[in-house]
Amino acid sequence: SYLWIFTFLCTIFLGVQAGLGLGMVMSLLWLVRQTSRPWFAFLGRLPNTTVYRNMKRYKDAGQVPGVLIFRFDSAIHFANKTFFRDVLMAKERVFK
Repeated sequence: SYLWIFTFLCTIFLGVQAGLGLGMVMSLLWLVRQTSRPWFAFLGRLPNTTVYRNMKRYKDAGQVPGVLIFRFDSAIHFANKTFFRDVLMAKERVFK
């Protein structure tokens, strides 16, 4: 990530304490961003296998009729619960 570059430049131009302080603040903001909007995928079954893969990355992966498989790459907690709900609701509207 570019956090170390930001911290390095702030340290050079603003001093050690201010640079490291701003680097820590940016790290915390980045952490909140990453945990509130984690990666997710809708999975489909590869033909003639029992393997399920991301349907965006594997074009030959097909959805199982009547089943929507959703992989959310994070624990669900207060920071990402709205994102989780919104993604599922948007996908549900597509299938209706």
